[in-house]
Amino acid sequence: MSLCMSGFNDQDERTLEKVLSLDTLPSFREVQNVLKAWEGFTGKWHTFCLDNGVYLVPCREFVTALAHELHRFDGKTIVEICAGSGKLSYHLQKEGIPIVATDPYSSHSTKPSPHVERIDHHEALATYKPHVVVMAWAPDHGPVGAAILAYPSVHYVIDIGEGIGACTWLTHELLGSNWGMRHLDRPERYVLGATDSYEYGLSRVRLLSRLKLSLP
Repeated sequence: MSLCMSGFNDQDERTLEKVLSLDTLPSFREVQNVLKAWEGFTGKWHTFCLDNGVYLVPCREFVTALAHELHRFDGKTIVEICAGSGKLSYHLQKEGIPIVATDPYSSHSTKPSPHVERIDHHEALATYKPHVVVMAWAPDHGPVGAAILAYPSVHYVIDIGEGIGACTWLTHELLGSNWGMRHLDRPERYVLGATDSYEYGLSRVRLLSRLKLSLP
């Protein structure tokens, strides 16, 4: 990968290699340095991410913070739906989270990964009957989100993506009176995605819970 761009150095190139590699996680500061270097190149970061099938950019601090939240569900079945490359679940597993990654790979924007079970959301729900579902940048069209909220075994959903009213499947109408929502401040502090910039982050991390259940 050769970027040959003003303000870009070898460390930034190594950071992008970490972004694309399954095995390595950049730090939050490393990704912020790339965003700062590309600040004057409109859409460069967004284009880089989409060209490589990257929507969520997990950094070390984000994975650690999200794992801390998921440890509260000890003993419960946790499934990631729309897992893409499976990088998030792969590193959560290293943090001791027994999460299963699934994706149908129907959009062809991401190459199938050996770490991800190739099934759609219907089969993932029927097979694992998860108590907790994790989703990052789920499609903002189609029935995926609604099907998950309607599935009886699902009591909690951790949704990672843009805020309500932006490019997200989640709406107040879908939540209705059956689901509550709160932001997970610790992982949200470190979440990074294809639509973020150095000065402004659009990415959010929300915990959805069926009402009449106590939040963990």
